[in-house]
Amino acid sequence: KLYFLEIGPGSGVVTSAVLKQLLPFKHLSITYEVVDIDLEAIQKTQETLFELKLPRRMRMIYTHKDILSHKIDSIEKYDFIYIFGSLPYNVSKKIVNAAKQISLELGSDTLMLPSRFVLQREVADDYISKPPDAAFLGTDLSYFCEYRKIIKHLPPGAFYPAPKVESAIIEIGWRSWEAKEVEKR
Repeated sequence: KLYFLEIGPGSGVVTSAVLKQLLPFKHLSITYEVVDIDLEAIQKTQETLFELKLPRRMRMIYTHKDILSHKIDSIEKYDFIYIFGSLPYNVSKKIVNAAKQISLELGSDTLMLPSRFVLQREVADDYISKPPDAAFLGTDLSYFCEYRKIIKHLPPGAFYPAPKVESAIIEIGWRSWEAKEVEKR
């Protein structure tokens, strides 16, 4: 069983592309949840996906809520969890920290797949920094992940409306924690 959590789906273009790529995997049971504090974004995502015929094994959940107050329902019932999205720059650090916390809470039967987030470029640079020049974000995250890297830099014109800053897509490969390891921390 797979659980996808997409944060900030916007108009649902990425959601649609991901779902289309999942359609051939007929043997997998998939729950795909989009979460956004913006009701209009949730409605646009629903409109974008309206004509996409999903098989029974794929369950869509549309959640109009602040991601920082959202809890994954029955997290232990999934074999794999994938968290990704285009994060609001003002709370992106808190959201990455929440994903880190989820990775720590998973039992040995559930694997957290590498997360991909769109972040402000300077924040992404801090997350991937390494000693001796490591920023706090890079040092802190290094304890909880196998790797972290920038996949792509995005200019302001890649978005509408264009932000005033550059962005980056970062990938974070979370460590697999045994329950005993987590209890020691």
